[in-house]
Parts: sequence; C-alpha cells; structure tokens
Amino acid sequence: MSHFIAAFRVEIYKLRRSLVPWLTLLFVMAVVSQEAGQADWHSYLSGAVYRFTILGSIGFGFLTSWLFGREYAERTIKDLLALPVSRLNIVLAKYATVCLACTLITIIVFVYALGLGAVVGLPGFSGDILWQALGMFASTAVFNMLLCTPVAFIACWSRGWLAPIGFVFLTLILALSLGPSPVGPYVPWAIPALQTLYFSSGGTAAEILNMMSYIVLCVAGAAGFAGTLAWWRYTDQR
Repeated sequence: MSHFIAAFRVEIYKLRRSLVPWLTLLFVMAVVSQEAGQADWHSYLSGAVYRFTILGSIGFGFLTSWLFGREYAERTIKDLLALPVSRLNIVLAKYATVCLACTLITIIVFVYALGLGAVVGLPGFSGDILWQALGMFASTAVFNMLLCTPVAFIACWSRGWLAPIGFVFLTLILALSLGPSPVGPYVPWAIPALQTLYFSSGGTAAEILNMMSYIVLCVAGAAGFAGTLAWWRYTDQR
C-alpha cells in the first residue's frame, strides 16, 4: 500500500504541475455554458447533462491520454520503471489519478452549472430536478471514467498520446452514429448519452437501456483496464 500511495502522490504532483486538467475543466465548463439560454431549469440542466456527457467524454479522454501517454512522449518511461515500485501500483496510481481528476471536474462543473442557472434567473427550479440532475452528472461521470480505460490502453499500445485522442473522437463518432439505431444500447460509448435522454424526456432509463447495456459497459471498462495492466506487465517490457 505504501508503494501505491507513493506512486499516487507522484501522479498527483505531475497533474498539479500541468495545464491539462485546467484546460479540460475550462473546456467542459465552456460547453455547458452554451445551454444557459434555455427557457427553464429542466431544459437547461437536460442540455447541460447531454453536453457534459458527449463533450465531457472528450475532456476525460484527453486527460487520460496525456496521463498515460506522456511517459512515452517525454521519454520518462525508463526512469519511471527504474523506481522501486511495482508496475501494478504504477497503473493503479495513474487510474486513481484519472478518477480523482474527473470526479473533481464533475463536481466543479455541476456547481458551476447551478450557479450559472441561478445568475441567469431561470424559472421552474425544484428539488426533484436538482437531485435528478445530480444523479445524471454522477452516473455519466462514472460511465465516462469506465470508458477511459480503453483510452489508456491505446496510449500505452501506441506509446504516445495522439493515437488515443484519435480513438476518443472515433468512438464519439461511433456513439453518435449508432446511438439512435437498434444496436445503440449495446455500444459502450453510446450508453452514457442514451441514459441522458430519459432525463430530457421525463421517462425512465429502462425505456432505453437494459441490464445487458450496463454489462457491456462494465466489460468494456474491465477489458481496457486488463489490457493496460497486461501491457505494462508483459508486452511493453520485451
């Protein structure tokens, strides 16, 4: 545990010294701000959640690409492996850093969205809308963090951060293309956006998704994590 904590502190230090998390935060806040002209709180928060789901995934993916790919781009991978810390702890520390950064970004964006709506003076605010929006922001953030694991694997496999960013945009196009189709509920990258539709329409998530949808999402996340760990453990060191 002490080795993991040491590696985690190092990753946090790298993140604090970089502009990447701040740029990601500003990007997500900017896209959410575009919904401020809606007629009421429900329309505003529905649009904010949808933009956070779609474009926030780009921000999360960019952050993951940088955190896992920078070691190769800056040629510090050998120095990192020379440390007396297991590769498992290094991968876990990087994933923990991604989750912490994405969680903080989600909290800040949600508070910012509420503040912006209050400043604009939108009508129709209620406790139910608040809690539903909070649940949607939280679940969307968790789903997008799960889908960051394949991005991390692509970053390690390609030994850089450009390929995983391309992968993020490719999966976004895939989600937007296949989301409205019958196979949409079984495409991992389309599931977060489909879930937000029930908040916008006032229905339930069960009308759009089913248990298999969430299983597919979890499998994609687990496969990305396992692939990243296997790459660090076996392939990358040959």
